[in-house]
Amino acid sequence: MSLSQFEFILFLILVVITLVVFKDNTIRKSTLLIASICFYCYWDYRFCLLLAIPIFVDFYCGRLIHSSSMMSQRRRYLLVSICINIGILIAFKYFNFFIDSFKPLLKVFGLNVYSLDLILPLGISFYTLKTLTYTIDLYYKKTEHCESLLDYAVFVTFFPTIVAGPILRASHFLPQLTAFSTSGENLRVGIRLFVIGLFKKLFIADNLAFYVDSFYASPLVFDSTTAWFAVISYTIQIYFDFSGYSDMAIGSSRIMGLHIEDNFHYPYLSTSIGEFWRRWHISLSTWIRDYLYIPLGGNRKNIKRTYINLLISMLLCGLWHGAAWTFVFWGGYHGAALCFHRAFKSWAKPNGQTFVSYGPSIAHWFITFFVVTIGWIFFRSPNFSGAIQVIGQLFFSQSGVRWIYPFALFIIVSTTIFHILKALNLTRPLELPEKAWYTPAVLFCLAWLVFLFHASEFKPFIYAKF
Repeated sequence: MSLSQFEFILFLILVVITLVVFKDNTIRKSTLLIASICFYCYWDYRFCLLLAIPIFVDFYCGRLIHSSSMMSQRRRYLLVSICINIGILIAFKYFNFFIDSFKPLLKVFGLNVYSLDLILPLGISFYTLKTLTYTIDLYYKKTEHCESLLDYAVFVTFFPTIVAGPILRASHFLPQLTAFSTSGENLRVGIRLFVIGLFKKLFIADNLAFYVDSFYASPLVFDSTTAWFAVISYTIQIYFDFSGYSDMAIGSSRIMGLHIEDNFHYPYLSTSIGEFWRRWHISLSTWIRDYLYIPLGGNRKNIKRTYINLLISMLLCGLWHGAAWTFVFWGGYHGAALCFHRAFKSWAKPNGQTFVSYGPSIAHWFITFFVVTIGWIFFRSPNFSGAIQVIGQLFFSQSGVRWIYPFALFIIVSTTIFHILKALNLTRPLELPEKAWYTPAVLFCLAWLVFLFHASEFKPFIYAKF
């Protein structure tokens, strides 16, 4: 079941009605847990057992970490939690990737290792990071111990976010379970976010996918102009696809009275690659900062160590996204861009002057957007040869079929105009303020456009496969 399917809307309505009818908080939390299990079983019931492992392991490891006074014991229980969670993730997501990658080398040593026929469990990358935040934060005494197994199970399995985030923090989510309710304000705010997310996904992203998928299936058929349009279309598609999911997840949660922090903040307005990662997939970028980059040393040591920490963090970020070398390269590419930006900012900042003073913001924006757009080619391409072909088409004029998809052109122009207005702080009416008199009518029109012009073929969320 996908958040963009009609079945999910009916499912959500049923859950909300149940939460409204029952006032006892334990029953309400039990309703959320049962609903989350049913949501997960809709995909494949067999992986519910796998999902139960981190729930029980991390809950009881957290209890032991909390009750232990000796640092060595606390560290031991933390390592148990980390090893089991990362071990499950590696077994199901990365075992075949590493075996296939190093099979020639293993044969040299006389080792014949075979791949396993495994299905990637739904949302495993997201709920693994989610559960790790709990035990790690407990170890560093940054969160309170959860005394209720029911509360912790709801936190891990919470159905709006289990597929593709946002990545919840136990310190932010668990306290809300002590008292939550569906109110008129929560309904108004939640429905607004959900409809906007639905429009982003079904009307914009899925209709762009037709054009993008056609191009990437046979890129050499098309000319350079088409290549540029298709590459920019994917840059827009992945943003609306993932931010649409985040809006729907946050909106669904708000309808039920639970608050989840924003996951996107206009990332394509960024004027540096560092700012881009502060605006894009915020829950992941802050997780990488707090649980990888800073523990590695962050920028507390010499500049060389800072660059190494950035590269390691972003390489692991790329690997987290997918078990393929193109994702690893994409992560390293962004890591190198972050290092270059940090080096250039230091060089262009003598006498206390700011980096921005050394050039117009529009030039910084253009460079950032260009770097991000080129990076998405490796993210989207099935392999390196496909990515190199597309890049070759962009920078070396090539003849072929010229196909400028009218809908893609319309979305590119519309998105550009909206971002220009946003940069000038002129988009307040277009962002549909919660209490504006016209917001309900516009939301109805957006829903009607989705109903009339959604893509004929169902498209799963891009990040759902991670």
